[in-house]
Amino acid sequence: MFMGCTSSGFIFGLNSLTFHIRVISSL
Repeated sequence: MFMGCTSSGFIFGLNSLTFHIRVISSL
């Protein structure tokens, strides 16, 4: 359960990071 929550949060953070990089790159 803890591992699943951690990996889920990691994936969400990774997607959020890529999204911010795309936004900054588009600027």
